Amino acid sequence: MASPDRSSSIDETTITPVRPASHVRQNSLEKHLQHRPDPQELKDRHILLDTNAAPATDSLKKGLENRPHREDLVERPCPLPV
Repeated sequence: MASPDRSSSIDETTITPVRPASHVRQNSLEKHLQHRPDPQELKDRHILLDTNAAPATDSLKKGLENRPHREDLVERPCPLPV
């Protein structure tokens, strides 16, 4: 028994849609980076802290400053039932 020509029966269409060219994505990223605010503007808007320490250190310091307040909330007795 002769087998039919398999190359004509194979579906070779792509499963995922073809993505646009990568240069389009690269151009959009470059455009966003050009309009990125500078560090001084972020400090003025209170997004970055105005220190010379690394951002990770600033974040840790801020968390430690808030810690006593959280502990006070935990130690407070709950309100009496009505």
